[in-house]
Amino acid sequence: EHLVVNSLRQRPDRILVGEVRRQREAETLFEAIHTGHSCYATFHANNSVEAVDRLTNPPISVPKSMLPAISLVIVQFRNRRTGKRRTFQIAEIMPDATVNMLMQYDAKNDKLKPVNKSKVLMKTLELYTGHNVKELNKILKIKQSILNYMVKNNIDQVDSVGRIMAEYYTNYDNLIKHVRANKILRWLNINFIYKKLQQWIPSLKQKLIQADIIDTPELFIKKTVMSSFILSFGFCVFFI
Repeated sequence: EHLVVNSLRQRPDRILVGEVRRQREAETLFEAIHTGHSCYATFHANNSVEAVDRLTNPPISVPKSMLPAISLVIVQFRNRRTGKRRTFQIAEIMPDATVNMLMQYDAKNDKLKPVNKSKVLMKTLELYTGHNVKELNKILKIKQSILNYMVKNNIDQVDSVGRIMAEYYTNYDNLIKHVRANKILRWLNINFIYKKLQQWIPSLKQKLIQADIIDTPELFIKKTVMSSFILSFGFCVFFI
C-alpha cells in the first residue's frame, strides 16, 4: 500500500504490482488499478477461469463486483517436455465477473488461435481512444509488424525493446520507415557493435597476454604501484 502511494508521487505511466499471493497483495493491485493507471501483476493459476475462481474465493476473496476492473488475463505456460514457453490463453473479464475467452493455444499445431470476439475490451478502447474497430485493427496490425521486425532482428534485450517502444511514441514515422524496409535503426547498430566489442575484447586481451604483449592484471597493478612509489620518491628527493 505504501509502495503504491510512493509510486504515485513519481507520476508513473504504468504500475507493476508483482506477485499476488494473498489478500493484501490483491487489495494493493485493485487500489493501483483504481488510480486510473495501467497496472500489471502476476498470479498463479492454470487457466483464466481458475484465476477468477482463485481471486474471488478464500484466502484472497476479492469481491466479484471489483473484478471487471481487470481488462485482460494472459496465461503463460511452459511445456516441460519441450522446454518451450507459450501464451496459453488470452481472456477478458465480463461485467458479471465471468471470462470471455479470446484466444486459446493449440498445442498440436503450436499456434495461438482466436476463439471468441471481444465483447468488452474493444468497446473500452473505442471509448478511451476515439478510434473505431477498423482503426484499432489497423493499429494492431502495425504493432504486430513491429514485433515481427524485432524478432527478425533479434531485438530482445531490455534496453533495445524499451528504445523501440520510445521510438514508437516519439518518432513514429522514422520507426515505421525502418520496419517496412527491414533496416536496423542507427542506435541499434551502435548497440550491436558495442556488444560485439564486449565479446571480442576479452578474448583479444587473453591472446595478447599469452603472447606476452600486454601484462596480466596482477602484473599491471604491481608495475603501477612501483611506478607511483618511484615517482613519489623522486619528488621527495627533488624537493629536499
